[in-house]
Amino acid sequence: MLRILPGPISASRADDAQRTHWPDVPLAVLMLALPLVGLIAIYSASIAVAYAETGDPHFYFRRQLLFLVVGFAAAFIMMRIDYHWFFRIQFFGLNLTFWLLAAVLMVLVLMAVTDIGYLARGSVRWIRWGPVSLQPSEIAKPAIVLYLAQALARHETGVKRLVYFLAPTLLVGLLAAIVAQQPDLGTAVMILIIGMSILVAARIPLLYLIGFIGAGSLAAWYAIILHPYRLQRLTAFLDPFNPQYQDNLAHHNFQALLAFGSGKITGVGLGRGMQKFFYMPEPHTDTIYAVIGEELGLIGTLAVLALYVLLAWRGFNVAARAPDMFGQLLALGLTCGLFGQALLNMAVVTGLLPFTGIPLPFISAGGSSLLASSIAMGILLNISTQTKNVAKGKSSSRWIANSDSDPQS
Repeated sequence: MLRILPGPISASRADDAQRTHWPDVPLAVLMLALPLVGLIAIYSASIAVAYAETGDPHFYFRRQLLFLVVGFAAAFIMMRIDYHWFFRIQFFGLNLTFWLLAAVLMVLVLMAVTDIGYLARGSVRWIRWGPVSLQPSEIAKPAIVLYLAQALARHETGVKRLVYFLAPTLLVGLLAAIVAQQPDLGTAVMILIIGMSILVAARIPLLYLIGFIGAGSLAAWYAIILHPYRLQRLTAFLDPFNPQYQDNLAHHNFQALLAFGSGKITGVGLGRGMQKFFYMPEPHTDTIYAVIGEELGLIGTLAVLALYVLLAWRGFNVAARAPDMFGQLLALGLTCGLFGQALLNMAVVTGLLPFTGIPLPFISAGGSSLLASSIAMGILLNISTQTKNVAKGKSSSRWIANSDSDPQS
């Protein structure tokens, strides 16, 4: 039943596995810096909301601090587990990554057809056990990266054959469709972005990639027209300053833009923002970037953006120097997930994209998002302990490793 496949490993791969080194220092620093920025922002942004909802102005800050302890523990555990084990462990002839993704899919399906999930903010996205709640769609993001990286790395030499990536692609589409029906369009879009980034890195044929993008675009358009409020929200996005939209469909966008405008270059001062006092919805979660913009100004928002750019740079660097294709695809997918979600949140809050609820990784309040981001960062740090030095003159952007570096070889 349980089967661990150590497999014959080439001498060069065995040497690489033995020569592990310290994790990537900038990534480790970011694992500390981003949640610290989040705690400061949440402390300021959530005081009014927390007092109104619970009578304790520090409720969300304390809760996020507890989540952060759990997140650090998860990141440390994932950093200590050799990422190759995800490739080699099998149950009943199927890889562990498949079973992890299958478990998440099963929970999401049960939430759609039963009442095990609970309704909050107009969506059934959470499962609750007493005081503890979990958002399975957040856990789905690292799970889909693990599965796709394993499935495509296992068939490295034949990845151009339709049969080898059709099933993974369909699973990505199925997962995104289920999440979109909760409804959670922001997370569904992120799942599609993650899937496409890994497929591109695996160098699937261009014709198949165009078909994947076309099918995803049609599905997204269908999801918009199926629910009239999404089409209305798109209309409001195009004209957010129209008075008929400011109090309903464009309220999030309008108040967020007011916050950025009030902050100007240097901000009004930490803790002195006004939009968090029930003018702007969800100031401690989806729109926390606007609170940062109001209180710390353009300088503060650019500093936060710089942290995510640094994360992307180090993550892609780890992917380029990973010792095998599985590590390359895994690091790239996790990096695209973290950096892409940050960019999506910032684009939504600054009015560059229609509003959809999606947290800012490590900074927005929320245990599920912080746990998923911490797991992703922990795996990235583990891969960074096994990276190889890129030879001079050799491009570090060639994601596909040679066949002799595959975990199976």
